[in-house]
Amino acid sequence: MKGFFYVIIKTIQSNKGGMSGVFEHSEYRWLTFEDAKSMLSIPGTEDVLSFIEDHFVNKKPKNFLRIEVEECSL
Repeated sequence: MKGFFYVIIKTIQSNKGGMSGVFEHSEYRWLTFEDAKSMLSIPGTEDVLSFIEDHFVNKKPKNFLRIEVEECSL
């Protein structure tokens, strides 16, 4: 049986402060891509981080990938 996972990418303006409104996680930490890759245990996730860094950090993302959302409080 093959599994799959999906990735949601959100850009932020600063890494200061917490992650308000994120209730499905009990912990978080800000990492460089290299540090994050060194902590991975699921095969294929290093490729996902490399893709995100290449296409969303080093380059401006394509407009068709952008989804505009309004901030909301839960």
